[in-house]
Amino acid sequence: DEMVVVGWSSSQRTYTASGLVPEMQPGNPSSTDPPFVGLLNPRSGGQAGDPILREAQRFPCFRRRFFDIVHVATKPKVMAVFRWELFQARAEAAAKMGNGVD
Repeated sequence: DEMVVVGWSSSQRTYTASGLVPEMQPGNPSSTDPPFVGLLNPRSGGQAGDPILREAQRFPCFRRRFFDIVHVATKPKVMAVFRWELFQARAEAAAKMGNGVD
């Protein structure tokens, strides 16, 4: 259940030493971290999305922003939450652009 990134040449700050997801504050207006929403299929591409979604569930910043595409397509409540998070990410991006954060 390990994911290895081959050829990664720069160090990235992560929440844990063995973590896959970087430490981010996309909702912080003074942060340079980009607002985002992740839409992954954990069962395609050799099931590479599964460990990313599982790791994302461990951290509130990612938990609310990463979605299983199958759940978004088949569960109306999940689709509604996804739409809300997408709207929020757009608003966060607009606020950061207005604050001159690049």
